[in-house]
Amino acid sequence: MKAERPGFCLEDQGFTLLEIILVLGIIIVLMAVIIPQAMRINTSSKYALVEQAAAEIGKWGMEWGTRNLENQGSADTCVLNDYITTLSNNYVGNQNNGNWVNVNNVVACRTSSPVQFSVAAMIDPARQPRNPFNGLSYFATNGANGGNTLTAGLLYLARFDNNATVPPTHEYYFVYTGTDSQALGQWHAGMGVGTPPSINNMKNGIHMARLIQ
Repeated sequence: MKAERPGFCLEDQGFTLLEIILVLGIIIVLMAVIIPQAMRINTSSKYALVEQAAAEIGKWGMEWGTRNLENQGSADTCVLNDYITTLSNNYVGNQNNGNWVNVNNVVACRTSSPVQFSVAAMIDPARQPRNPFNGLSYFATNGANGGNTLTAGLLYLARFDNNATVPPTHEYYFVYTGTDSQALGQWHAGMGVGTPPSINNMKNGIHMARLIQ
């Protein structure tokens, strides 16, 4: 005669209310730790992209100045710094000042012909660096990165007039806003406040060039 199998009850395979509460508690604790950490990592990666964009934009700015220098007329007396200084103390993307997006600043030492093109005009729109915090080109025609509205990732080219060197120089650094910025002109970690900030603060930004005045 076969032995009967022991009775089977679904309740024997279930969880008690206490076990369910413990599991939910563990999930909540893990989420409280993991989600903020993931957000911090995501924000840090965006800051790295901003700095990468600043380095690339700085190279385009230097290329713009070099092309203007090479194409100036025999009567023009400009040096490279005369062109680069028209880009400084401005937000990259500003539609109304500087020569990043439009040709706005007249270079006084260039007398035979005016500057014909902006930095943005040199770059294929599909290749233009973008602000990772809003996804828009730093040279967007709507001025989204022009310093009119506070958002993280705004780039500003600061200039320091270093008259202590012989000959005197201009030092150029990019500074940028962060998620910790409460107002325009308040820069991310260690880059200070002001347009431009102090030289000690701007040195925490991204160096572009040191040129003879």
